[in-house]
Amino acid sequence: MSERERALEEEVARLQADLLAARERERELHESFEAEVQVRTSELGDAKEAAEAASRAKSRFLANMSHELRTPLNVIIGYAEMLMEDVADGGEAGMGEDLEKIQRAGKHLLGLIDEILDLSKIEAGKMDLHWEEVDIDALVGELSDTALALASRNRNRFRVVGKGLGRTWADATKLRQVLFNLLANACKFTSDGEVQIAAARRRIDDREELVFAVADTGVGMDEETVAKLFRPFMQADASSTRKYGGTGLGLAISKRFVEMMGGSIHVRSRTGEGSTFTVRLPVRLRAPSRPGLLIERALEEGRGRRVLFVGGNPVRRERLRRALLELGCRVGAAATSTEALGRIRRSAPDLVVVLDLPNGSDRTSFVEALSVIPTPSRLDVFVDGAVAGPVPGGVVCLAGGDDALLSAVRRWLI
Repeated sequence: MSERERALEEEVARLQADLLAARERERELHESFEAEVQVRTSELGDAKEAAEAASRAKSRFLANMSHELRTPLNVIIGYAEMLMEDVADGGEAGMGEDLEKIQRAGKHLLGLIDEILDLSKIEAGKMDLHWEEVDIDALVGELSDTALALASRNRNRFRVVGKGLGRTWADATKLRQVLFNLLANACKFTSDGEVQIAAARRRIDDREELVFAVADTGVGMDEETVAKLFRPFMQADASSTRKYGGTGLGLAISKRFVEMMGGSIHVRSRTGEGSTFTVRLPVRLRAPSRPGLLIERALEEGRGRRVLFVGGNPVRRERLRRALLELGCRVGAAATSTEALGRIRRSAPDLVVVLDLPNGSDRTSFVEALSVIPTPSRLDVFVDGAVAGPVPGGVVCLAGGDDALLSAVRRWLI
């Protein structure tokens, strides 16, 4: 064997040894990475459990403290009203004005405490529904009388659209609270403009639903603000809190109330152009026979339905995937819009749920691409957030995060 051949053989042996070493190093890194992922997953699970426990403790604390605060406040308001009557009989107008300020401040604080109490009850799972038959025309009429006075404060025009809406079973108090909150916000954030409530009864396939839309021509919101709007204690920004007041709880509570009644709430808005909040509720001809009816029906109807999640981080996709697997759905996931379009072309799912899209992709372009893909039947699409321009048929934009998505999927299943 020549020197050259021997040197070449040694070089090949060295390269083989280097390759084996690299493979061994790759295996060690892979094992290390898997171990690190398991540790992080375990830590995330522990952190999630700790956060949920802290949230439950907070809810219990708020509920207890709210009750403790309401009692003395009611006493203050009651005594203020009694003194106002005495002062009115005695003709002391100056003192009456001071007592009115005490009464107004007390009622304002009581309203804030009621909101905190409502939210803490919902989060603790102690909020009940009281079903009754509701005359929708009468309910809208009552709200309109109140909203007209609110609208006039900022020189707004007020309109009511829709009548002959019939009756449905619902929690009248909570439905009234939801719609009043939307109307009050519209009147508060609009000046020298228009506020409108439109109500309609629509049939979709074999079921009926009531649709309430509260629209205004006020300040409006950008997409980032809309995305966080239904979270507790969230407002557009600090300047809104200073200018308009409020706790940021009203919409969070409204969303929970609507979902408890089996409905949905979403918003479309543009900065400087106003906002439209839409509430959809199923028409019920009788009260539900037992709690949890929506989830039970979803369990019955969800077997084998195919759902594809697009985008979002892996932890969020996995959490949503597990929730839908419990409903009997077949669940897939695509990390990017390109991967999703390829999967849909090969085998269209029954429902596409669009989360956050990576690498600069935007929801609007993806939804437009979906609308031109030929599928055996209409492809339903839920979008976590807003899309620009007209929303194609079959596309529903949602706000409120995972809770809103899961609630919408349960309703879609039935």
